[in-house]
Amino acid sequence: MDDGPPPEDQFWYFSADGLGGGSWSQLPQSDYRSFSQLLRPAGASFAQSSNVGYSFGGQATRHSDVSIQDDGLGKAVTGVVSYNFQTNKWASQSSDSFGQYGTSLYGCAEYVPFGPNGLLVFLGGAEAPVDIKDDNYIGGIPWATLTLFDPVTGKWYKQRAMGMSPPLIERACSVGVRGPNNTYEIFIYGGSSANHAGNTFSDVYVLSLPGFVFFKSNSSGTPRADHGCAVIGNGKRQMLSYGGIDADPDLGSHNMTPDPWKQSLGIYDMSEMIWKDSYDVNAADYESPAVVRDWYAQGNMETMTWDNDELKELFLNGSSSTYGAMNNSSVMDDPPQSSLNSEQRIGAIVGGTVGGVVVLTAVAVAMFLRRRRKRRLSQSSQASSTINEYRPEPWPKDSPRMRSTTPGTIITFGSSPTPVEPVEISGTTRGELPAEDVEWTYELPCPTPRATPRLRPELPDKKFSR
Repeated sequence: MDDGPPPEDQFWYFSADGLGGGSWSQLPQSDYRSFSQLLRPAGASFAQSSNVGYSFGGQATRHSDVSIQDDGLGKAVTGVVSYNFQTNKWASQSSDSFGQYGTSLYGCAEYVPFGPNGLLVFLGGAEAPVDIKDDNYIGGIPWATLTLFDPVTGKWYKQRAMGMSPPLIERACSVGVRGPNNTYEIFIYGGSSANHAGNTFSDVYVLSLPGFVFFKSNSSGTPRADHGCAVIGNGKRQMLSYGGIDADPDLGSHNMTPDPWKQSLGIYDMSEMIWKDSYDVNAADYESPAVVRDWYAQGNMETMTWDNDELKELFLNGSSSTYGAMNNSSVMDDPPQSSLNSEQRIGAIVGGTVGGVVVLTAVAVAMFLRRRRKRRLSQSSQASSTINEYRPEPWPKDSPRMRSTTPGTIITFGSSPTPVEPVEISGTTRGELPAEDVEWTYELPCPTPRATPRLRPELPDKKFSR
């Protein structure tokens, strides 16, 4: 590892081009004061909603942040940091209610659409005191009880899980996908031992919500850690695994084997819970795995024990919906994405169907036509108002402003940054005579019609008479 200082703190944005590529660009920070207080970590848990990115925990060392000077293990960082993609604002919320120390190292996080604000679920990883003395202070986080966080209210919740959960692991990858049956499944793949055993795992587990039940896949992949995962394809049933190592996380092991996957890419069918040899561009839409559907069909939700009534309400919302039933077409609504209002100082880390489309399109077109009709009516009303508007001649009458014969148009000489040609009349100077397309406006209607307009008589300054 390079012993030189880490690079300066920067914030980068990747813009995909839709063709398998894209470009990186550095974003300026309008909220630079908050950004400058961030520690730059490794091993943070991260997730995102539609317009907010979240990062929790991680480990900051002298290799990652210039503020860390010692050669030790650095600091385990506290706080849930968020970045709003729309407002470009940073915020931080306390994580004191998480675990023993409020820290998380090399775990996973997923944003799940339950409750009015959505929830963050933190999975696996390890924890340690803020000042990490040595590896003996780092311990794995059990899966028996899961911790959740409401990013808007700042409340933390705990809920016991059931089923076959993973061992104590860190550096795994996870993805989340919504089922068509009021459930949400989180798939966890791989990882390494969080108890310093040096093992790397190849198993895939699925956590189904709101049941808080784990299932283990019978189809194992290849052992790997420090890899990434993503849901791909229009049907959202395929998980892509990319990268990773099969060795000691610190790369101290020399027994690394060549990756059996070409370009280090693996495809997992989450509905069938098996690994595939290739990506299926025409794959069907995601449906919950059979073991998940069977669990709900057996009525297990009715006997489930909730550790917190408020959390139960967030997940069930007083609903009597049937979870896991394939004939139930209802789906969960996406909660609104509220920006966080925290103004706290930040001492934490940022790692960094067709029918529906037709309906939405029809609604959009109808709204567009309605707005255009209103706009035209408004413009017509404004034009009528302009024609009937009474605009007296400026006082005094020698002011260089005349009224055009075109209703509602005022020509002001000398007020434009570019010269305006005066009306051409005979003579070298402009006289106070009506031009072909300019006429004087009357202060008040004439009492009797006249063949030709006449100039109004002089009146005292700012005083008018009939």
